[in-house]
Amino acid sequence: MTKFARSHQAAIVLALAASALAAVLSAQGTASAPPTVPVTPAAVQAVVPCPRPANAPPLVPVRLDRDGNFRIAPPYVRDPAFNPKPDVPKGRVIRFTMSSADSKLFPTAPVPPARAGGPGRAGQAPAPANANPSPAAQTACVPAWTDPAPATGPAQGRGGAARGGAPAAAPQHQIFDRQVAVYVPAGYVPNTPAPFIVVQDERWYIPEDAPPGSDGKPRTDLAFMPVMLDNLIHEKRIPPIVAVLLSPGPGGQRTIEYDTISDRYLNFVDTEVLPRITRDYQVAFTADPDGRATFGESSGSPAALNMAWLAPNLYRRVISYSGTFVALQRNAVAPNGAWDYHDKFIPNSERKPIRIWLHVSGNDNGSNTSAEGMRNWVIANNRMADTLKSKGYAYQYVFSEAAGHVDRRVQLQTMPEAFEWVWKGYKPR
Repeated sequence: MTKFARSHQAAIVLALAASALAAVLSAQGTASAPPTVPVTPAAVQAVVPCPRPANAPPLVPVRLDRDGNFRIAPPYVRDPAFNPKPDVPKGRVIRFTMSSADSKLFPTAPVPPARAGGPGRAGQAPAPANANPSPAAQTACVPAWTDPAPATGPAQGRGGAARGGAPAAAPQHQIFDRQVAVYVPAGYVPNTPAPFIVVQDERWYIPEDAPPGSDGKPRTDLAFMPVMLDNLIHEKRIPPIVAVLLSPGPGGQRTIEYDTISDRYLNFVDTEVLPRITRDYQVAFTADPDGRATFGESSGSPAALNMAWLAPNLYRRVISYSGTFVALQRNAVAPNGAWDYHDKFIPNSERKPIRIWLHVSGNDNGSNTSAEGMRNWVIANNRMADTLKSKGYAYQYVFSEAAGHVDRRVQLQTMPEAFEWVWKGYKPR
């Protein structure tokens, strides 16, 4: 067991002891449990967890030497792999933009209509989760998980047409710039084919492009990948991989690129992004599918899985945080969007040579809704784990209690081990 694992287990024991003490005091009438806070991304990450219920399933710490389901709970502890170390060789990060005018696959993006809505809606990146909680929230607690609503009959509003009678106006389109970052490990020899990972939602993982905190200062609560990769590669926990991090198009373009079940985004990466990096920066990529991985959070997770599922001859390793395996973008191939992965595609197909690490939080998006609407992230990811297990896939599934959608605390604890597990067994050819 690693030093980090021992310290983290000790932290969990202390937390559970504190929770048990709180429960006892409550039963004796000397203290009362604080009220639960409404489940929002900012609130979930800003206040203390409620005591674990007496009927809570046992916690199962993540282990690198086994597949299957794991369950973790606060306190979430930042892995030391995110701390810069003076004796570790530093990789370099190349940053550039790609104009959509040069793309054959995504030449434009829809212009968002006025008052299009706030963060958290379909197609938009998760909102920063460090907003200051209200005074009421500061005295509340976050439940370990949220139970779904009971079934109420046929789901409403599941068709593709706009509600309200009148058809929606055709969207206007715009040319846009896409931010790209490429992490190149220390010691990389130019034009040498390297194993690599394609990462969606680039801005959450590169400090130069990350949005500021609510105080206007640089974020310190995000899982920035360059330092983590430096450390994992130096410690030989993963091979010396290249990381290609891509931002999506603006506004609703994100859900078009990420949530649609098709090979369009895969072809964009393989025919437009990777060749440009090789041409302009002399970074080459292995053709071995065992050396090609994908990473996504939220809607970026269907995009990541699409690349491996639709082309296992090209990609075979997947990491997913709070995966949006729900019904967002519907088409003839996937009438229920990415929900069809666990409802139809995986159960009804022969097992593919894919290795997948996935995660969901107990208070994730839609956690209080029923399965009928196909918009409950917890149910969707539970079903993903069940069907992956039934088909005999190599998988790890991490359920994080008292946490929210793409919870950055959970990422800071689990991401190094996720990378290490997903790259297990890789041997350069």
